[in-house]
Amino acid sequence: MFVRLSGSPQSMAGRKSYVLRDINLRGELEGTGCCTCYRNTAKTVALNGRRYDLTEKDDRLPVPLELTQ
Repeated sequence: MFVRLSGSPQSMAGRKSYVLRDINLRGELEGTGCCTCYRNTAKTVALNGRRYDLTEKDDRLPVPLELTQ
């Protein structure tokens, strides 16, 4: 999961706080023979009561969750 806060430290003064809850990861082992890797198949998080699906759609590139308020 990748969370990015937007803005300079000065512009972030006085901003509200964020509550991350219910962070869930699901995955599976991939591979045969000499090499086995673990791959996340689902990533979800609740941010301030709203659920987000952060599962990678494009071969393991992180899905950003940008906080701008």
